[in-house]
Amino acid sequence: MPKRRIPTPAVVAGLLVVLAGILATPFATERDAAARAWMGEEVGGSVAYALGLGFARVLPFIVAVGVLVALWQRLKGPSPERVLDGQVLRHERTVVVTHWINTVGMALGLVSAAFLLRWLERSLSLSDIYLLHYAASALVVFVVAHHVTYHGVSGGRGLLPRSRAEVKQALAELLGYVGVFARQRAVLGVPLPTGVRRVIQRPLQRWGIIPRDEDKYLATEKVLSYPVWAVLVGLLVVTGFLKGMRYLWPIPGPLLQAASFLHDGATVWVLVWLVAHVAPVVLVPRNLPLLRSMVTGRISVEYVQQFLPLWHQRLQQGGILEASEPAAAQREPA
Repeated sequence: MPKRRIPTPAVVAGLLVVLAGILATPFATERDAAARAWMGEEVGGSVAYALGLGFARVLPFIVAVGVLVALWQRLKGPSPERVLDGQVLRHERTVVVTHWINTVGMALGLVSAAFLLRWLERSLSLSDIYLLHYAASALVVFVVAHHVTYHGVSGGRGLLPRSRAEVKQALAELLGYVGVFARQRAVLGVPLPTGVRRVIQRPLQRWGIIPRDEDKYLATEKVLSYPVWAVLVGLLVVTGFLKGMRYLWPIPGPLLQAASFLHDGATVWVLVWLVAHVAPVVLVPRNLPLLRSMVTGRISVEYVQQFLPLWHQRLQQGGILEASEPAAAQREPA
């Protein structure tokens, strides 16, 4: 993609227009409160209604901010893979930042949802809970708009599965977590007894479900983690958008009920998947550097060489690493 397909002044002008729209939203809400009844024939309605209306009005601007920021960043081009002090870039800075913005948004959204659904006793007023929920939703919507634009413009598909072999590799990784394969792949580094492992491994080998050399991203990241998160977060955003737009346009009752049902259901599954997402990274010793890379964006060359040999080979072929270095580490014992 050409680096300057979209002129920088156009992106900056768009951001200024969006910012002006966001700043104008509270004034529009105050005008409505003084002009007509909102709920129950009460002039001005309730605080919760005012918050919902304000969020519905500002939501399109939040999407626009995410899109425009992503386009502005893409004008500069992606960060090249490079080695610095024995560390290689695995995640661009913007990917790291948006990942943690989304994490904060999801965490705040889950806490406020727990109050709204009465999983927890409400220690805040209803209006404060809604304010917290809308703020969390704004963060998530911004990140989704940014993510789709940022990677859509560049054609970034590194975290999408590409073959049936990757599905088998993901199954092998999952089985490795329960100790079917090498010690380094098992939770807490505790594999199953050798005799049990060999019995289980025989049919798996016939089916082609065995650990193989990894690339930049693990097969479980491409087959399970990213696609499931995309579905869950996408479902939250779409259903939340419908719930929010009811303040601006009439939404059919059955559609609104279905959106609420799916929104609440997705919240439950987000909690479940959050545990499934974090546990392998925290409990499997070989995955801990992957967690650190989501903070620093970098990972050691030694780790890449040992556990991500296909990526290491590509880095060598691209001249990023010295070709004299070994292309891959010795295979782990089964």
